[in-house]
Amino acid sequence: MNLVWPLAAGLAVRAFTTSSRPGMRALWMSVFILTLAAVVANTSRMAQLIALLLFIALCVKLGPMLLRKLSRIKKNIVVAGAIAIFLTLVALGQATHLEQPLNRWQSASERIPNDARWRASRVAISALPDAGFFGFGPGTFRVVFPSYNSVSINHVPGTWRFLHEDYLQTVLEWGWVGSGSWGLLFFGGMVIAIRSYKKPWAREWTPRRRLLQPFVIVALAGVALHALIDFPFQIASIQLYVATYLGLCWGSSSWKQNL
Repeated sequence: MNLVWPLAAGLAVRAFTTSSRPGMRALWMSVFILTLAAVVANTSRMAQLIALLLFIALCVKLGPMLLRKLSRIKKNIVVAGAIAIFLTLVALGQATHLEQPLNRWQSASERIPNDARWRASRVAISALPDAGFFGFGPGTFRVVFPSYNSVSINHVPGTWRFLHEDYLQTVLEWGWVGSGSWGLLFFGGMVIAIRSYKKPWAREWTPRRRLLQPFVIVALAGVALHALIDFPFQIASIQLYVATYLGLCWGSSSWKQNL
C-alpha cells in the first residue's frame, strides 16, 4: 500500500487545488483514506514506519505549496477535512480492530533483536562467495538456502521461501553482475526522474505530470527502504507497480511540452 497511497494523496491534492468537481474530490479523498487505513492494518511494522516517514516527507515537500495555492476559505475546508479524516480513521479502527497491528509495536524492543531473519541473513552472507558473479540462478533461493542453513552455526528453523532482505537475496540468485543490473534499472530510474524533474523544461509538463512525479519517486524510495528488511520485490503485484513507476521515471527524460 505504500506504493499506492502516495499517488492517491497526490491526486487528492490535485483535486482540491484545481477546479475539480466535488465528486472527484470525494473519490480521491476516499481512496486516500482507504489506502492509508490499509497501511495501518498491515501486520508489517516496517510498512507502518515507512508510511509515517513518507507522510512526513510529503508534508514537508507539498505543505508550503498547498498553503500558498489555497485561499483562506479553502484552508478552513482543508483543516475541517483533515479533522474529518482523522475521526474517520479512528472510527474505522474501532470497528475493524486496527489497534491490534499497532499493538505489535509494544513488543518490538523484545522481538526485533531476536528476530530469526538476522541469523538467516548471516547464513546468506556465508553463501555469497559461492554465488559469484552470476549467482545460483533466479528463483533458486528456496532450494539453495537449506543446504547452507543446515551446516551453519547460525542455523534457523523452518522453511524459508524468501530471505526478508531483498538485496541480499538478489545477489544470491543473480550474482554481482545481475544484481548490479537490477540496481541500475531501479535506482537509475529514480535518478533520471529526479534530474528530469529539476530541469527547466519540466515546468512545461502538464500539471498532472509535474504533481505526480515526486509522489512516484517517494513511493519507490519507500519500497527500496522496505526491501532492506523484507521481501516486497518478490511479490508479483508489487513488481507490477514498481515496473509501471520505473517506466514513468525513465520516460520522464523524453517528456515534451504539454504532452
